Amino acid sequence: MSKNITTTRSRAAKAAAKQEDNSFDHFCEMMVRVLLALEEEELAADAGWHMICHQPYCAEVDAAWKLVKIQADKVSELKPRSANEKLLHRMAVLMSCAVSADCIKVLEAARSHAVRCMLKADKDISPEVRDLADEARDGIEQILEHTSARSCDNNSTRHLPLAA
Repeated sequence: MSKNITTTRSRAAKAAAKQEDNSFDHFCEMMVRVLLALEEEELAADAGWHMICHQPYCAEVDAAWKLVKIQADKVSELKPRSANEKLLHRMAVLMSCAVSADCIKVLEAARSHAVRCMLKADKDISPEVRDLADEARDGIEQILEHTSARSCDNNSTRHLPLAA
């Protein structure tokens, strides 16, 4: 007589896997919002909104950055349970800091911390998570470059924070 033994994951293991999936999904959503916000910035600048509206940027740009902040905060609120989640959590906190920064020095600090997080990340982090975290680091770098370029532009009166 043979015994058929099937193994199933416990509810706790399923819940942990679901949370990790949620962290990853929410982080992906945050990165999409970062890219859209940067695109909105470029579109507003190219369209010359500051000349048309006598304001530096339109409401869509401000709303895009607020959505980045909301999504970054959502990822930051999830308790990290694995090395993958820990890296995503740290990068989300830094993204939230970057879009909330009220001066260039804070943006530069967020960038340097992001670089340090990537260098200190465990070697066993999944390639997908490492790629996403690297995209977040690139996003913070682009935010810094974009903000620095705008602050040098005499026609721009855009002030930090982005997600005001």
